Amino acid sequence: MESRLKLLREERNLSPSELARTVGISLLTYQRYEKDHTRMKTADLYKLALFFDCSMDYLAYRTQKREVLR
Repeated sequence: MESRLKLLREERNLSPSELARTVGISLLTYQRYEKDHTRMKTADLYKLALFFDCSMDYLAYRTQKREVLR
């Protein structure tokens, strides 16, 4: 199963390095998040949720519903 981060990133046609640079996190950290090798820091989770316009709960697998933030 692909990670939600990877699916969301691919929807926007971004490479991991482009996304990491845009959001302001290191590439290595982003790659670990995308591969579910490490738990996301709250600040990074927030940045990614804002970028993808979805809830933090969706990115953290706490819900299946992809809620759009308004």
